Amino acid sequence: VQTDCRLHEQGIQQCRGSRDLPLRTLTYVANDSGLETTAYRTDLQNRMASPFACFLLPFLALCYCSIGPPFPRPATACLICIAIAVGHALVSGVATSMGHSGMLSPVVAGWGPPILFGAWAAVMGSRLRLDLLR
Repeated sequence: VQTDCRLHEQGIQQCRGSRDLPLRTLTYVANDSGLETTAYRTDLQNRMASPFACFLLPFLALCYCSIGPPFPRPATACLICIAIAVGHALVSGVATSMGHSGMLSPVVAGWGPPILFGAWAAVMGSRLRLDLLR
């Protein structure tokens, strides 16, 4: 991609036509010019993956609330659902921090928590289905 970019010490100061370029292309332009873009690539992957939490977390909450018998009261099930949401926020934050520091690749840092909680949701969904078939 041909762009006319003037670099500044803090990053890309002005790119002609930068509104038309996708963020991924701008990241590659900045990386080719010697700037560190790990944090930007991690944030990009994190923002692409975070909408899946809007589906996974309510599904996990539904599974825990539907199973029922291990939890004597509805308040316990609600407390478990809040703990799941806080756990997701903590895991996502730790993965993002590790991605920013370069300990994890940006793709793993962004997509790791949704995949982890998606696997958990699949296990809980299959457990719920087995309980409903009995």
